[in-house]
Amino acid sequence: MKNLVLSVFVVFLLYPSYACRHRVEDLPKDSARVVESDVAAVKALINEWVRLYNAEDFESLASVFYADNAVLMTPNAPARRTREAILLSYRQDAERNIEHVDGSIPEEIRVTGNLAVAWGTDTGTTTPRNGGEPEPYSLKWLMVFEHQSDGVWKCLYEMWNENGSGADKGG
Repeated sequence: MKNLVLSVFVVFLLYPSYACRHRVEDLPKDSARVVESDVAAVKALINEWVRLYNAEDFESLASVFYADNAVLMTPNAPARRTREAILLSYRQDAERNIEHVDGSIPEEIRVTGNLAVAWGTDTGTTTPRNGGEPEPYSLKWLMVFEHQSDGVWKCLYEMWNENGSGADKGG
């Protein structure tokens, strides 16, 4: 599995596809339309993740957002392998905290074939369920999506970490 993750990142970082090396305007019309619609579908999926997450509808979130064999890699925790493990993680986190995502901004989405890589930032608040003030957070994330046989995109790999209090907000 490690080799697969590494291979996916090497492919996307070192050997961008034709669609990724050129602006959408430079692509043949049919190719540009496909890339634009795939980018829009990934953005819509990220927006749906925010909506479902804020509603604490983790069952729908796991079903809609993650592939069956997805891997979630959060800071200082073991990788959660499979949609069911990710769902359990969301449920456990929700027992401790009320999370609210104020905004999730995809900074870049690259599509090649049946894979897409996106990175971006989230801001929001975490409020302990046992009392306490809401704490703001700012994080960055990286996701790999896979185009499923039924025509929808689903997240295959996700990782994120906090920006930290002294982080450069400019990028």
